[in-house]
Amino acid sequence: MKNTISVLIIIFLLFGVSSLAFINFGFGYNFGNSNSWIFRIGYEIDIFILNADYFLNNAWNINSTFLFNTQMSFSIGPMINILNEFSTSNMKVAYGPAICLNYNQLDAKIGVLADFSQGFQLSNFSENLYTQFRYYVPDPPGMKMKDKLYIELRYFSSRITILVGLLEPY
Repeated sequence: MKNTISVLIIIFLLFGVSSLAFINFGFGYNFGNSNSWIFRIGYEIDIFILNADYFLNNAWNINSTFLFNTQMSFSIGPMINILNEFSTSNMKVAYGPAICLNYNQLDAKIGVLADFSQGFQLSNFSENLYTQFRYYVPDPPGMKMKDKLYIELRYFSSRITILVGLLEPY
């Protein structure tokens, strides 16, 4: 009973209280082992990010980060990435620390993720490195928009992804 109440409180705090909650819609292209179009749907608040990407007829990817703000203008926290490729029926679950830096209209997220099945190995650093740069397009002059249009560049597991997305207030 105590655990159920704790879970309900956490869900309420994450999804119900935040006035900075956004639904994330995106569309882009993936360059990697097999090129494909990408569709994204997600949920983002200032401390929690959950995005699901569908690589058209190729794979799906779920990415989640829970961030803790620091007093030195960056956030840090655990990150998990689940990648399922259709061609190999191989699911790669990677986890690790991530650092988020925010500067004006630019967000940068850098992490080193280790595969659950292999443990933490730095022998293949390019497969473990996760980088994401997101640029928020400024509002038109004289207008204050509630939604946020962004352009994102991401690298993980030998895949380079370019996305255009829209964060809609929830």
